[in-house]
This record gives sequence, C-alpha cells and structure tokens, in this order.
Amino acid sequence: MHVDGYAGYNELVNVTLVGCWVHARRKFDEALKALPEDKRNAPVAAREGLDYCNRLFAIEGELKDKTPEERYQNRQVRSKPVLDAFLAWLKTQKSRVLPKSTFGQAIYYCLGQWDKLVAFLQDGRLELDNKRSERSIKPFVIGRKNWLFANTPRGAKASAITYSIIETAKENGLNPFHEAGQTVPRARGKAELKIHTVLGITGNTKSIRIYPGRTAGSRSCASDPG
Repeated sequence: MHVDGYAGYNELVNVTLVGCWVHARRKFDEALKALPEDKRNAPVAAREGLDYCNRLFAIEGELKDKTPEERYQNRQVRSKPVLDAFLAWLKTQKSRVLPKSTFGQAIYYCLGQWDKLVAFLQDGRLELDNKRSERSIKPFVIGRKNWLFANTPRGAKASAITYSIIETAKENGLNPFHEAGQTVPRARGKAELKIHTVLGITGNTKSIRIYPGRTAGSRSCASDPG
C-alpha cells in the first residue's frame, strides 16, 4: 500500500506499507533551499542526500517500460546498492546533525521511514512514490475546499465511497458517470461486495486498480504496474 509519512497508517494490520521517495527527496530539497544562497551549489551534505534520491529516480526512469519481473530484477542489481550506501550515509549523518534542523529532519525522516522506503524492492509492480494516488484524490481535495465539512459521519462515509467508485472506474478505463449511476442498484441489499462485481468489471480481476475511500487518502493499492 503506497503511503506518505502519516503515522496513522502504522495502525493498519496485515498491510505492507510502501513509502514515497518524492516526500523523502523533498526533505533534502528543502534543506538545500534553507542554506544561504551562496552555499546551495556547494558540495554540502544536503545536496549529497538529494543526489542519492535523484539516482533512484534516474534508475526508475530507465525501467518504466520494463515488465514487473524485469523491474524487480533490475532493482536488486541497481537500486539496492544505492539504498545500502544511502542508509550507511544516513546513519553517519545522524550523529552530526541537529535533529530539529531542516537537514536533520530530512535525515530522521528517511531513517524513520526506511522500512517503507525500501519496500518497493519486494515487487516490480510497486512504484517509487505515491504521486498517482495523490493525483486521484485531488478532485476530492478541491471539493473539500468548497464544502469544508461533512454534515454527518454517515455523509462523510457516503462521500468517500462515491469518490472511491469514481476514481476506481477512471483507473480501469470505465465511464465514471455511468458507473456511479449503476453502482447503487448493483450494490443494494448486499452486505459484502467485491469491487469488480460492483463496477461490472470482467476479465482478470487481479489487474484491477483499487482506490479505497478516505482511509486510503494518500495511498495507492494498484495491482497492475501500468
């Protein structure tokens, strides 16, 4: 499950959390920008951390058209050594930084999220970041700025379900307007539902991309590497 650094995800059971390298990289970028302007292009430690992140993204860019199995194999050979070196570097820097400094926060963030950040090595279908899932909730975030609140918990749940149906339909190439209108009749009276049945998806259900509701706000459960 692709996530950001929100601690609440740690409460989920029987779920492997996959961290987001965009968030990790951003920490070092912020640390670099916090430096005096004349030092930002110098070989400072913050830039070194940023370079480690950039190397991982460069590798992923070269693997985007590979199959999941090819991506998995390449990551073991190419990405894992970078990660091992980065971890050793992080541990060295930890003893040298002020934890509350911008650079220190970048170091401690990566160390605290490390198990999640390296989880993408486990499966070639997993991604380096959760940008795609964050893009999928952007319509909800924009809407939330307009209506601000849900009047009742039941209404909030209904809203989350509706958005989940729409985004799941979009991910699977279905007409979201049509599916939103058809889902309620299909689901009525059923205590337990399977997403491919509710959305009328046929074929290989293992490749279905699912975006659960509010509890999955910043994570992707995509099974198909796409």
